[in-house]
Amino acid sequence: MKKALSVLLAMGMTVSMVAGCGDTADNSSAADNSAAASTEAGTDGTQAAASAADIKVGVIYIGDENEGYTAAHMAGIDEMAANLGLSDDQIIEKTTIPEDESCYDAAVDLADQGCNIIFATSFGHETYILQAAQEYPDIQFCHATGYQAASSGLSNMHNYFDAIYEARYVSGVVAGMKIKEMIDDLVKEMGHSPHRMSKKDKIKLIDIDFENIDVVTLMQVQARISRLILEKSK
Repeated sequence: MKKALSVLLAMGMTVSMVAGCGDTADNSSAADNSAAASTEAGTDGTQAAASAADIKVGVIYIGDENEGYTAAHMAGIDEMAANLGLSDDQIIEKTTIPEDESCYDAAVDLADQGCNIIFATSFGHETYILQAAQEYPDIQFCHATGYQAASSGLSNMHNYFDAIYEARYVSGVVAGMKIKEMIDDLVKEMGHSPHRMSKKDKIKLIDIDFENIDVVTLMQVQARISRLILEKSK
């Protein structure tokens, strides 16, 4: 049973993170890794398969299927269930659980319903999941985006997340491009304004490379934007 849970834990974390990325090649790789974990847990896979019927998964979502973050986790859980051959009655999902005592109550309810592995998906859930993990040492708790599992001293508490820095880099580049577009529009508008910009304010506002900009230059740009806004408001 413990070996089967370890397989579920590895596969669940893998497919939950991959679901958010949606990359076919990565999914294939994750499946290979999960298969390898299954082989390690049971030499021919029969022990893990035999114990799969005893597994019951609980999931605590911060949102529901109508927002992307939770929808990605749901897709991961669905793929995990398909890979492990879990039936619908082996998975209990709780949606729109806020980052307060409601999370602890949800975790306790899932534990009382027989779940032996419980996932929670929001950063603010961690304190309450830690509390539940202390009270239910025989149940595995997996928390996304958190950081306290390693220092908690609890063998049944785990943290997981994807390589979020990659998504943040891309979103930063997109935000920079949008800001540049807004600045360009502002500069053009100011060019037709009766309030003339100073030469200093005009310097390279249209040619800003936001992807490679350094901190000092960014602060200078922010100062120029502030001056433009003040000038425009006169």
